[in-house]
Amino acid sequence: MRKTLFIAGCAMLMLTTGCKQKKETSMENPFIAGFNTPYNIPDFGKIKTEHYMPAFEEGMRQQKEEIDAIVNNPDAPTFENTLEAYEYSGQLLSTVSSVFFNLSECENSPEMEAIAEKVTPMLSAHGDDIALNAKLFARIKAVYDQKETLNLDPEQMRLLEETYKGFVRNGANVPEEQQPRFRELNEKIASLTLRFAQNVLKATNAYSKKLDDGTEVTLQLPSWEPFMQNCPDRKLREEVWRAYTSRCNGGEFDNTKIIDTLTNLRLERANILGFPTHADYVLDDCLAKTPKAVYDCLMQIWTPESQSRMRRISENA
Repeated sequence: MRKTLFIAGCAMLMLTTGCKQKKETSMENPFIAGFNTPYNIPDFGKIKTEHYMPAFEEGMRQQKEEIDAIVNNPDAPTFENTLEAYEYSGQLLSTVSSVFFNLSECENSPEMEAIAEKVTPMLSAHGDDIALNAKLFARIKAVYDQKETLNLDPEQMRLLEETYKGFVRNGANVPEEQQPRFRELNEKIASLTLRFAQNVLKATNAYSKKLDDGTEVTLQLPSWEPFMQNCPDRKLREEVWRAYTSRCNGGEFDNTKIIDTLTNLRLERANILGFPTHADYVLDDCLAKTPKAVYDCLMQIWTPESQSRMRRISENA
C-alpha cells in the first residue's frame, strides 16, 4: 500500500513539475506569450531560433481546435459561425509563419534551414487537413449557396467568395480515392520549392567579385543593381550579369533537376484538380484566365517593330 502511494505521489509530482515547466516555457516563448507591442508587432529582439518549432506546433494545435469547434457546432452554418470563425482561426500559426519565412529568406542559417525542412511537410499536411475537411467545406458551401439571400456587405461577400474558391482550388472537391496522392504531391511540391529557394539564396551569397578600386560586387540586389546601372565596363557588366542569371544552373547549388521534378508534380496536381496544365490552374484565378489569353496579349505588344527596337538597344548597350 505504501509502495503504491509512493509511486502515485511520484507520478503526481512529475506531472505537476512537467506542467509547470511547460507553462514556464510557453511564457518564455514570445510567440505564445504575446509580444505586448503596439498592434502586436513581432518583437524581433526577443525571438530566438529555439522559439520557432514550439510556436509552429502550438499554432497548428490551436487552429485544429478552432476548426474542430466550427465543424462540431450544432447550429446551422452562418456567415458568423463559419466564415468569420474560419477567417480568425490560426492567428498564432500565421504570425510565426510570417516571421519565420520572411527572416529565413534574408537571415538564413543552418539552424533556420533545419527548421524549415522539418516544418514544411508538417505545414503542408496541416493545410491539407483543413482544405480536405469535408465537414468544414460542407458548412462553407452551405453559406456560399445562399449568399444572395444573406444581405452581406461587399467585404463579407468578397471573403465568402474567396474562401469558397480557395477551398476548391486547394482540393476540397478532389475524390476521396485521389486524396492520398494529392496530399503526397502537395508535400513533395512544398519541400522541393523550399529546396529551390534555399539553393538560390546560397548561390546568391556565394558570389562576390573584387573590383579594381578595392570594392566588391555581389549578387545581392543592393550591390548588383547599382553596379549594373553605373559600371562603364561592358565586359565586366556582362560577367556579373551572367553570374546573376545563371545561378543554380549547374554546380553545387544546381536547381535543374528540381525544376524538372516540380514541373511534373505540378502537372499531375493540376490534372487532379481538373486543369490540363499547371499554367491553366494558376491563371484560372487571374484576370487572363487562360495561357492563350496571355500569349495573345503578349503578341499584341511584342510586334516586329518592338523586337527590332529591343535588338538595337541591346546592340548599343
